[in-house]
Amino acid sequence: LLMIVFLGLFIALTNKNMLSYIGGLYIMITCYTTAAYEEKSKMDYLIKSLPVNSKDFILSKFIFVIINTVIAIILTYIFSIFTLSNPDNLKVALITVLVMGVLTMTIIIPMALIFGFQKGKIFMIMLLMIPLSVSMEIMDLLPPNFLANLKIGVVGAILIVIISLVSFFVTTELYSKKEL
Repeated sequence: LLMIVFLGLFIALTNKNMLSYIGGLYIMITCYTTAAYEEKSKMDYLIKSLPVNSKDFILSKFIFVIINTVIAIILTYIFSIFTLSNPDNLKVALITVLVMGVLTMTIIIPMALIFGFQKGKIFMIMLLMIPLSVSMEIMDLLPPNFLANLKIGVVGAILIVIISLVSFFVTTELYSKKEL
């Protein structure tokens, strides 16, 4: 965690457009490390041997990612205060961190649970690095005050809920059929 603080502060101070890297690094380190250690310690065998159903286990993983995404957003906001980042950069950074949390919850964690973390590690890392790398460029292409539009926010929130629910149910179904 200390490494994230120093690395994030260094990146944000050198380039204020890279503010989202703080939250992104936090999400990657906490979620990836947990997934890797769970696979290494054969957590699937433990889960299948305990009286825990797949639905509860998957729900706990999704809640873990949600909590880490909230912490990442708070860290990004705190770093924006220290780096005196402008409000537009902060909005983009917070949205990027939120998108990374949603990608982690809806794609990365299900892939790690179903296929194994080691098999798709490079793909998973690339999937999260893309939003970090192109977020500022995408925002430059959008019309002014695009982020202030309430309709966009509502549609975005509804899409996040729908995608999360679909991912949850698909992951639960596939994980319950997974053979060890």
